[in-house]
Amino acid sequence: MKNLLLLITALGSFSFISAQTYDNSGTYLINEIIASPSNSDSGLINITDNSSIQDFLYDTDETLEYFEFRGPADGVIPNGTYFITIDGDGDDSDVGNNIGLVREVIDLSGLSFGSNGILSIVANVTFTAGSTDQDGNVITVTTTIENPYAAALAASDANVITVGVTATPEWTDEETIGVPVNETLRRFNTITVTSNDIGYDGNFSDQSNNFMLIQSSTPPSKDSMDRVDMDENGVLDPTGQHTDWTILDSVSILDNDDNDASANEVGEFAYGQIVFYDDTPSSPLNLDPTVSTTLIPLDDDANYVARSSDDPTYIAETDWIAARTNSNSFPDWAISGTDTRQSPSTLEGNIPLTTYGNINNGYTGFTGGQTLTTLSTNEFTINGTKLSAYPVPMIDKLTVSGLEIDTAVIYNLTGAIVSKSNNNEISVSDLSSGVYILEIESNGSKASNLVVKQ
Repeated sequence: MKNLLLLITALGSFSFISAQTYDNSGTYLINEIIASPSNSDSGLINITDNSSIQDFLYDTDETLEYFEFRGPADGVIPNGTYFITIDGDGDDSDVGNNIGLVREVIDLSGLSFGSNGILSIVANVTFTAGSTDQDGNVITVTTTIENPYAAALAASDANVITVGVTATPEWTDEETIGVPVNETLRRFNTITVTSNDIGYDGNFSDQSNNFMLIQSSTPPSKDSMDRVDMDENGVLDPTGQHTDWTILDSVSILDNDDNDASANEVGEFAYGQIVFYDDTPSSPLNLDPTVSTTLIPLDDDANYVARSSDDPTYIAETDWIAARTNSNSFPDWAISGTDTRQSPSTLEGNIPLTTYGNINNGYTGFTGGQTLTTLSTNEFTINGTKLSAYPVPMIDKLTVSGLEIDTAVIYNLTGAIVSKSNNNEISVSDLSSGVYILEIESNGSKASNLVVKQ
C-alpha cells in the first residue's frame, strides 16, 4: 500500500454522545453487498429475454446490484428493521446539503430468512411500454432483464425477494463515435417499482456510502433535510431522526475524490464501524471519535463487501472482506488482479456463484477463482496434490489421505464451525444430515468443497 498521508479530522465538541446505540449481538447481520458494481463496458451482450434486441454494451448497474442479510433460520425480521445508506461524500455540491443524508431506505420488516438463515434482495427491470431499441424502433414484445443471480439463488436455501421495476432504457453511441449505432444501454429513466415495493428501485446511490442495518421506531426519512450529521464533523448528531436507532451492523466504502480544499471539498465521511477507503491519494477522513472504527486502506474504492465470519465484530481480514470487481463478468464477478485493491490481499479470482444465497465463510473458494461444488467423489486437490476423502457421503467420521494436513474444519451453511481437527480425521457423528463446507489446510494452502452428511 502506498505510503500516503491519512488525514483524520474530528471537528467539534466531544462532550456529547448521540442517543443511538450499537447492538453487536450478531442476531441480524449484513452478509454480502454488491453496490454500484462494474458493468459490461468492454463487450457486446444481450441479457434481456428478447432475442430481437441487438447485442449491446451494458453501462448501468441496475439489476447487477445485490444485497444479502443473515439471521435466524426461517426467522421473521422484526418490524422497524431497515437497511439504509448514508451519504459520505464531501465534495462542493454536498457541503451544506447532503453530508450525512440518508440516501436509501429498504424496509426489511416482516421479511423472513431462508432455512439457511439468508435473505437475498435482487431486482428485475422490465422495459416500459413504448420503449425503443437501439435503432429507435418501438419494442413490441415485453422485455425484461432478469437479475443475473437468479440461477445461483434458485439452488440455495435462501429466501429471495425479487423487486420488479419498470424503466425506460436510454441508448447511446459510446463505442464507435460518429457511426450512427446506439450500441450502449447507458442508463434507465423513469424507474417505477411494480412488485415487492420495499424501498428498493434497483439502483442504490454511489460512493461514498455508509451501509447500516438498523432498527428504529420510525422509518428513516430518505432524502430529508433531517440529516444525521448536520454540523458535518463526522459525528452522528445528538438530535434528529437517528437518535432512536439501534445499529445492528455497519460498513463504509469511501472513495477519494473529495480532497481539493480549494474547491470547497472536505473529504469523506465514515459512520460505519468498519471502513474500507481508497487511499490513492487519500482524502481527509472524518470519523466519529466515540465509535471504535477499523480503517482498511485499499488501492481503489471497493464495490464488493461481505462478512466472512459469524463473529459480529469488525476485525480487518477476519470478519470482513472487500474488493474491487472487474467489469463484464457478472454474476461471477472477477476480483481485481491488483492485490492492494482487496482485503485480505490474498483475495483473488472470481466471486463464486455458491456465495449467493449462502455464507462467505473465510472467503472460502475465492482463491484462484475456485468454485465450491458438492464432493461426490473421494478425490480433490490442494496446491496441486491430489487427496482422497472418504467416505462420501460422510457417516461418523471423514478421513483425508494423500497429504499430511494441518487443520480440517467443517462449517455449516450459516458459517459456524461444527467440527474441527488438527489431523487427517474429523468427526461428523454429531452432525445432522445435510450439506456442509469442508476446508482443509496444509502448508499454508487451503482447499474447500461442499460435503454431504448422510
